[in-house]
Amino acid sequence: MNKQTSNSPSNTVAKLQEFEARVEKLKGPLFAYLGRLGFDLRTAEDLAQDTFLKAWRANAQFDERKAQYSTWLFRIACNVAFDAMRQRQKVVETANTDQVMDAPDTSAVSDSIHMEQLQQRLNVALARLSAEDQETIALSGIEQLTKEEAAAIVGCSTATYRTRLSRARARLKNQWELLT
Repeated sequence: MNKQTSNSPSNTVAKLQEFEARVEKLKGPLFAYLGRLGFDLRTAEDLAQDTFLKAWRANAQFDERKAQYSTWLFRIACNVAFDAMRQRQKVVETANTDQVMDAPDTSAVSDSIHMEQLQQRLNVALARLSAEDQETIALSGIEQLTKEEAAAIVGCSTATYRTRLSRARARLKNQWELLT
């Protein structure tokens, strides 16, 4: 008899192809999530790579009866991001949001600078929030996730997630207003 085992080459190739398809489908939303947590592009790429590596290593532990793959992957990303945030908080950086930037007097450049200043202010406001608030706000911005899926990622009920989101947005608004 020629039975395929879980370690057979064809089974390994199939698992790798399935994993690659999942990575391709979820890498955009994952980058967006990490960006919304305030990570720059390079750091977000590194964290996404760490997330996918951890997911590959733990792939055998995924149980589709307990969660969707995207929920499981975003929980891993959440943990990876929190680890990075803890490291980042050890090195305190202060941003000067009052800095005036000199630029040529054109509306396109002016608009670009204004958008950059707004983005800086938003990043500072987000950085002042707790990791839980940052995560809640970031997950709310991922279009493919329902409130139920976001709640599963953070490990709470949908009602609790909605409350956390409302409170996190209020705290973000407060931080934003303090910076203006």
